[in-house]
Amino acid sequence: MYKGIIFDLDGTLVDSLDDLTVSLNTALAEAGLPTRNRDEVRLMIGNGMTVLVKRALEGQDVDEKETARIKAVLEAHYALHSLDKTRPYKGIDELIVFLKREGLKLGVLSNKPDDFATSIVAALFPAGPFALVRGQLPGVPTKPDPQAALEMIRGWGLAPKEVAIVGDSAVDIETGRNAGCDSLGAGWGFRGRGELEAAGATAVLESPLEIADWLATAGRTKMS
Repeated sequence: MYKGIIFDLDGTLVDSLDDLTVSLNTALAEAGLPTRNRDEVRLMIGNGMTVLVKRALEGQDVDEKETARIKAVLEAHYALHSLDKTRPYKGIDELIVFLKREGLKLGVLSNKPDDFATSIVAALFPAGPFALVRGQLPGVPTKPDPQAALEMIRGWGLAPKEVAIVGDSAVDIETGRNAGCDSLGAGWGFRGRGELEAAGATAVLESPLEIADWLATAGRTKMS
């Protein structure tokens, strides 16, 4: 029976694709480089801002100094516009109410910089349902390395088998496997069922509220 759930942020709790696309394209256009469409950016998100920029620059002759400058412009723009269109997915608020009612510990673990992750969660989930929110921090490896997830789990006094990790990409599924947790695929997110199944997700759900149904019917939590 699960006692805790760790959620990915982008593509899982919130749909941030439009804001990330605009900020990335602002930085690319300022550098005189081709911009990327939403479908391209959708497949670039998940491994943090540095990897996002490197993926967007594939095929371009850009040195490390210019790459760093593009990333700085992206982050400066995103700091001002991360909440222009970003909103929780339909059903997320209801899912959180269910999980809190069942007494589960809830956390957020993202590969985006910690200040962005914490500010977005604070703005969109003002009731503070999450026991801990963590983004990318200096000196801490990003997902799929399990270090940050295991630190969160230990902080709750739980064992990995008592926690599920929910995310929309192979990165999240691999994080769960590396941490010794079940991994639930957010099929409503950026990457889709195919990637999640290929990565070995414990289950792939097509909407947030399907997680509540799956937890109950699979015996992973106790219905009130």
